[in-house]
Amino acid sequence: MKHIVNILIIVFSILLIVGILLKTDPNFFLNDDILSQFLPQIKIQTETLIYYHQIPEINLYHYLGHPILPQGQFGTFYAPRYLFSWLAIRSGNFENLVIFEHVFHMILAGIGMYVFLIHLKLRKAICVIGAVSYSLNGLMIEVGRNWLMVSGYFAYMPFLYYVLVRYILVAKKPILSALIRATIFLIGYTNFFVYICFFELILFAISRPNRKSIYTYLLSIFSS
Repeated sequence: MKHIVNILIIVFSILLIVGILLKTDPNFFLNDDILSQFLPQIKIQTETLIYYHQIPEINLYHYLGHPILPQGQFGTFYAPRYLFSWLAIRSGNFENLVIFEHVFHMILAGIGMYVFLIHLKLRKAICVIGAVSYSLNGLMIEVGRNWLMVSGYFAYMPFLYYVLVRYILVAKKPILSALIRATIFLIGYTNFFVYICFFELILFAISRPNRKSIYTYLLSIFSS
């Protein structure tokens, strides 16, 4: 029950800050490349999938034709994005997709960091402060409102590291780590995927793994 209350505090704090930002500037999350590139691209992907029942492979409207799948930047197979696209269409303004997805990622990031810090046996108050601070950090908000995919990486990163510390180091549940890693890869902007996996490797290395945990870690990577 205590954890539920703390999670509600985290969610409320995030929504409060987001509300203030949107009250100050309704277009706060519609910035730079999101407006000129990512939002039109996601709209094309959504319409191709929903109306034509085809996998989006090429954007015929940007740069005299722009590949989608080979480019690997736009999260073509990231399922939550199509849910938020549908909600945005239902709301009457496709631009709301950015707000829906970004806020979802912020809340997920806060919950994930709280779970991770709780597992590290920190005081609950510190865990709440850390979770809120993480989900509202400048890189998450400022870079995320320019490149939507970045917020997704912050959302899943604590879960990946939690599973590493909680399970992989004791040689358990490699498939769970593989699923999280695969989800992160599907978000798009794959260079950030490489960064996260690199820092995961550092965390694993400094945790003094034994032979069984090394085998489990490698198995989770190859399963991804």
